[in-house]
Amino acid sequence: MDGQTYEKNLRHRAGPLDGWAGTVNLGATLVQATQHGGTFTGGSALIRQVPTVTYFRARNKTSVNVQETYGIMTTPVLPKTTPATPDSVVRTSIFHADLERDEYYSKKAYYLGNASFDHNYALGLQLQQIYGVGVGYTPFSTPIQQLDLKADVHYEKQEFQLAASNQNLIGSTFADTYRRTLPLKLVLTQSASILPAWNNLNAYAANGSIGFLLPVLKRVSVNFTSTDNFINNPSPGSKKNSLQFETGLTFLLQ
Repeated sequence: MDGQTYEKNLRHRAGPLDGWAGTVNLGATLVQATQHGGTFTGGSALIRQVPTVTYFRARNKTSVNVQETYGIMTTPVLPKTTPATPDSVVRTSIFHADLERDEYYSKKAYYLGNASFDHNYALGLQLQQIYGVGVGYTPFSTPIQQLDLKADVHYEKQEFQLAASNQNLIGSTFADTYRRTLPLKLVLTQSASILPAWNNLNAYAANGSIGFLLPVLKRVSVNFTSTDNFINNPSPGSKKNSLQFETGLTFLLQ
């Protein structure tokens, strides 16, 4: 080990901008015809582990994730009428952001604090806020695969397009995250979570996603991701479930 690495990782506190790694993804669809509009998807997944070199035992880890899908499609009413009938507009807006801080108390186990924010126009969800504390455990972590299991207790505030449906909840999140490197450097990622609410057993939710990254250049991959969001108590008139399939480019930061 060279002296600079030793000093930076073991004797000094990492600076706020040191050690960040992760990915940025982008995708878009545009239509310009009788119908016109498009859909944009974009986001980032950033992570920092301290010490920043992987062969030292982790002391703490910070992760920040942001993802947005926004689209609008306008269709004119044909044939034209007098007076003119307003165009039909279909809107998509699904946003997610989360922040987590892990403090390791053993090689595989850690305490965690987290916060997350969700907006889902398809479910009538204006804003969902979650603030929690809990524990996590990593049964195995190798260059080939890694599994993380987490559980927390949290405060949850749900705000819907119809204000009468708003709720304040005390609940938990039980989640797993799995990553595996497949042949041809294809990377599989999977995550799932269940969110029961203890003061209203009918207000439970669940989320899941599965994705593949196919490398095409040193730091550029094509992503294929499917995401499912479920809320058992959506805004009246909205379905309980929204399913997305996304594909685009992912850029590796380090």
